[in-house]
Amino acid sequence: MPRSVLVDVLAYEEGERAAAVRRAQRACRYERLPQLLLVERRTRNRRLEMRDAGGRRMTASLDSLDPAARKRLFRRTAADPTADNEAFVPFARKLPHPIIGELLAGAEPGSDVVTTRSTANVRRYYEKTAGPEGFAVLGDAVAGYNPVYGHGLSAAAQSVVAVREVVRRRPIGAPGTARRIQRAAARPVDNAWNLAVGQDVFHPGASDQPPTRLEKSLAAFVDRVVDAGARNPRALRILLDVMSMEKPPARLLMPDMPALVCLGRRKPLLPGPPLTDDELKAAGI
Repeated sequence: MPRSVLVDVLAYEEGERAAAVRRAQRACRYERLPQLLLVERRTRNRRLEMRDAGGRRMTASLDSLDPAARKRLFRRTAADPTADNEAFVPFARKLPHPIIGELLAGAEPGSDVVTTRSTANVRRYYEKTAGPEGFAVLGDAVAGYNPVYGHGLSAAAQSVVAVREVVRRRPIGAPGTARRIQRAAARPVDNAWNLAVGQDVFHPGASDQPPTRLEKSLAAFVDRVVDAGARNPRALRILLDVMSMEKPPARLLMPDMPALVCLGRRKPLLPGPPLTDDELKAAGI
């Protein structure tokens, strides 16, 4: 079978799994699946600790599982967030740590609760087209990201700064200015895009192309960076600079960061949010 055809088949199967997951979420019928594999933990080297429907525990590498096995993987989480205004704070208090629920309890709602299942990353390459003069596309019209990363506003703001620098050097109505603007605005979008897609590409159904060897290596390194950030303040500062888009992703590959990942002093993991009594009191908790 040609590789292109095989990729299409695998992408279809993973897409079908995503649709099945959504149906199961709505019907709450996970437990009825006879061949269910419940993932309890994923280690840093991408090994999964699982148990089957009969309770038998097993371990396997995620990369070693074929599409048929991946369709049987599920992860137990807390109940889905509710859009019920009265039930949302109690739900938040039942999360692994109740701090979010406690903060929400003392806040004044600005609107009704809204929930979403949108986690797609979407990119449009307007900088590669010859658009009309006097016209540029910015913000969500260029790219939309999985909201868990929180990059949308940062990428849009940095795109506006890039546009400002272009129009300072060239008249806005001059021939070719619109295309220069579009290309400049694309640079911060690319940074945000690479951060999001570099992680989401490993979710089944996220892409019709399997992760490359380079993507797997980079993802494994980022996993180690995140672990180092949880234990080493300097590593955390560098990681937050990149995740907040104050620094480009290449900052993680500068010599001091691999040194911190491999050799840096590590503290025990925090048992909870690192808030002082005065900070909790100021927050009304």
